[in-house]
Amino acid sequence: MILLLLMGLGAAGVKAQVRIGGNTAPNAATVLDLNANNNANPAGNKGLGLPRVALANDTTMLTPGVANLNGMMVYNTANTLGGAGLYYWAGSRAQWIKASLPATSAADSGKVLLSNGSSWVASVQSLARVQSPDTVYAWQSAAVSWVKVLDTTLTYQIPAGYYYAVPALGIAARDRCNFWTSSGGCTVTSNSGILYINSTTRSSVPLGNYQIVCYRPV
Repeated sequence: MILLLLMGLGAAGVKAQVRIGGNTAPNAATVLDLNANNNANPAGNKGLGLPRVALANDTTMLTPGVANLNGMMVYNTANTLGGAGLYYWAGSRAQWIKASLPATSAADSGKVLLSNGSSWVASVQSLARVQSPDTVYAWQSAAVSWVKVLDTTLTYQIPAGYYYAVPALGIAARDRCNFWTSSGGCTVTSNSGILYINSTTRSSVPLGNYQIVCYRPV
């Protein structure tokens, strides 16, 4: 009876942790501890084989009729989305997101990765040093990275011939913003917490949604 009690208490102490490979106890900081052998800190010669699936699109449900689990990870074998690689399910966005970085090489140092709509390509951002208003003196390359800080849609009309000040928390004066409309003719600049929309060059008042996306150099 005493032996059974001690065994029960021992099992209760480790029931939240599992180790696969070897006979020692799982690492206290892990829920699942995988090892190729019984060493405490092995170099290892085995890897973790994630489920390999073919994702048809970024909303593919792995089990029909059952919602994907937020944070679940798979290896996409199909040449879809961003190509084969590791993907995780982002529940807040309800889509598969590629977790692995695009392939780069040492030759890409100092370049920026830009999307061409289907894949990532390395590109050099160039700055011109001007000697006079009409003459380029020399060219020099500068690596510039951008992070998206705003992606929103305005659903109300923006009549032509006005300036608009739209509150936008977190927007800084150095952010670069793009404004898309069905007829064009609008420009948008940023200040601290405010977007200024200029529609003075427009001659019409199109209906519909207007997308504003802002990027920040980092």
